[in-house]
This record gives sequence, C-alpha cells and structure tokens, in this order.
Amino acid sequence: MRRVLKIALLAAIGTAVAGASNISSALDDPSDLDTVKTLRKISSILAFAVSVVALFAIVSTHFSFGLDARRTAYLIPLILALMVVSIYRLAQTYSTDPDAAIRSAAAFWILQMVFEL
Repeated sequence: MRRVLKIALLAAIGTAVAGASNISSALDDPSDLDTVKTLRKISSILAFAVSVVALFAIVSTHFSFGLDARRTAYLIPLILALMVVSIYRLAQTYSTDPDAAIRSAAAFWILQMVFEL
C-alpha cells in the first residue's frame, strides 16, 4: 500500500510539474493549453485519491491491529488537513467561473495556505 501511494503521489507531483512547465508554451498554442488543463486535473485527482486512500488505511490499520488511539488521533487531523487542500484544488481546477468564490484570495489563504502550514 505504501509503495502504491508513493508512486501515485509522485505521479501527481510529476503531472503538476509537467503541466507547469508547459504553461509558457500554452500562451502561444491553444492545444498546449488543453494539455496543461488535463495534467492539472490528473494531478488534483491523484492527490485527492492518495489522501482518501491514506485516510482509509490509517483507520483500517488502527482497527485491524488494535493500535494506540493516540497515534491514530495524531494522524487523522493531519490527513484531514491534506484532504481539505486536495478538495480545494479539485474545486478550483473544475471551476469554470473566473469570479467564483473558490478562486478568491481569501479561499486560497484559508483553504490551502493555512492547512499546508
């Protein structure tokens, strides 16, 4: 499970980096813009999937092996904070309205920067 999650997380990072590196060429070529959007969508979906699977893995490991509740209670808020960030990124990626509340500076600072901190 750990290896699969690590590979999926690296794939999410790789697709985000690939999309970011194509932004400059997307300004000149509209077909590259579709590639950038697709790579960003794939990256946000992978990051969300990793956080959801990690949450289920933490909870199932706790109950399957009878681990100390303090350790699980420490991990749950951390993974939930990562899930808030990944849900924010998904909502922002799939938002088509440029004036949507999810694209505001306040949403960015509250839903991404605070939880990443």
